[in-house]
Amino acid sequence: MAITTTQKAQAIIGTLQEYGIEFKASQIKALNKVITSLLSDGKSNEFVANYVATRSYIKKQLTALSKDFGLGDSDGNNKLSTLESKALLADIKADLKTAAETGVVVGVTVPPIVTVTLTGDASSITEGQGNVVYTVSGEANQTYTWKVDDNHTNDLVIAAGVLTLDNNGSGTFSVAAKQDNSAESVEVTTVSLLNSSGVVVASKTLTLLEDPALGQTFSLNTSADNIVGGSANDVINALSQATVATGTDTLTIADTINGGAGSDTLNITTNADNTDVTHGAIITNIETINIRAATVGTTSTLNATAIPGLTAVNANAGAGAVTVTGLASGASIGVIGNGVVVNGTTTYGYATASSDQIINISGGTLGGNITSSNGTAGSVTVNSSGANNTVGTIDVATGTSVTSLNINATTGLTAALAADYAATSSLTVKGAGDVSLSGLSTAAFKVIDASGSAGAFTVGNVGTNATSYLGSAGIDTVTLNTAITSAILGAGNDIVTTAAVATTTAGAVSGGEGNDTLIIASASDVNSTEKRAVYTGFEVLNNTSASTIAADGFTGVTSLITSAGGGFTALSTTQATAITVTSDQSAVTYSL
Repeated sequence: MAITTTQKAQAIIGTLQEYGIEFKASQIKALNKVITSLLSDGKSNEFVANYVATRSYIKKQLTALSKDFGLGDSDGNNKLSTLESKALLADIKADLKTAAETGVVVGVTVPPIVTVTLTGDASSITEGQGNVVYTVSGEANQTYTWKVDDNHTNDLVIAAGVLTLDNNGSGTFSVAAKQDNSAESVEVTTVSLLNSSGVVVASKTLTLLEDPALGQTFSLNTSADNIVGGSANDVINALSQATVATGTDTLTIADTINGGAGSDTLNITTNADNTDVTHGAIITNIETINIRAATVGTTSTLNATAIPGLTAVNANAGAGAVTVTGLASGASIGVIGNGVVVNGTTTYGYATASSDQIINISGGTLGGNITSSNGTAGSVTVNSSGANNTVGTIDVATGTSVTSLNINATTGLTAALAADYAATSSLTVKGAGDVSLSGLSTAAFKVIDASGSAGAFTVGNVGTNATSYLGSAGIDTVTLNTAITSAILGAGNDIVTTAAVATTTAGAVSGGEGNDTLIIASASDVNSTEKRAVYTGFEVLNNTSASTIAADGFTGVTSLITSAGGGFTALSTTQATAITVTSDQSAVTYSL
């Protein structure tokens, strides 16, 4: 049965009402008349649908419906883009055309509006401290991108990310501000949430606050300076070139420097001999002074007693020598390197000669002796940090007063030790860094303990006074001496050289874990069953003597090396098939 123009008009108007369009009675009457008239004049269903959909009062209501209920808002940003408007209008026209063709109202399901919200648990954040957690709520399983504005991407630990909401339409992300160690004014950034089309659907401002512990940096002038630091860790930079101040020096007798609260640092650069790097300036509340003696062959001197509260003085990456006197008890002397400059000699003295000493070596120090001018300390601590450090001789006493040397090697340390240690003294090594020490043969340590070290430990000869040795978890390279009664190695592939040790206790010298090598320095060290039984836990036996030694009694040895013409007797079958020769074999004896 044919569909009348009246039925078509009613279907079109009903479809618009399904979309949420509201009509007055007069509007329905007028629209019905227009539709039937157009159809009666032979206009197509499509023409009529297009005509009706573009009426101004209908388009106005569609815009309101989009804002209030999300009609046509495919990306959920509460507004229609040009593309979304065109798509919505095309859908309506198609539905009206269908209504005209069928005479039946087209049912329209308007999706419920899903509002996307972004909330933060704070509106500000301090550099280097904590984070702000943002919660996003919206349509379940939708994916969004979050980011901060382009001007602040370097201020945050992570400046952008992707978030997919869970089945409940919820998700979180966090933002943390970097500690940039520079004083700046308060900054404000915007954290934005973008939909899959790149449209911002929500945003929040975030205030970036300075770390209250971040100090100021001052550079002194050639004129008189009156520096007053704040509550944080301040830095003051100064130039003090030579003993007699010049017009270009910035640290002079006219200056007053008060670091204030916090842990404050004064950096002083010199380039000639300088008997007083402060030039008589009044300095208070400065905890650390770094002296860079830039010129090789020069000496720069600081009297620490003139600066109350000073807790650390460092020779800082300078080729010249640095001398410090009058350090307070508990203060430290240090050498800072940069991996390029060969540091000059650092000489130091404490106001009380017997004060325990702290020596800090850091930053890739190269060369330079570290020498005490008056030390009679009982305890010395050496800390190695930053890049691997290499220094000359560490001479901590004018006599042999020191009873304990503690080395904390966060990074590698290579050094020579002077003969500063009492006959009862101990050496303790800890940390992850490799430690290589020379001079132990004269240092007179009684106990050597590297069991707290995870790095390699190289010490050469332990000296005639050493009775006990505990190895590191890394590779130990050690030569025993006559007083040793116990040497227990750790987990590395250790290398131990024998001596005429003072014990015949079986297992007194143990290789521990790893593939360990025992170097026979003299055949007389192991010329009896009892002497050979002292050494256990070694897998490789290296005969560096010219004599023949018996291999039986070395529990666990599976391979042999002859490196000085000496041979082996009493070999096991396994040992006999695993001999490495590194010397002339013209007169060498091997036998089972």
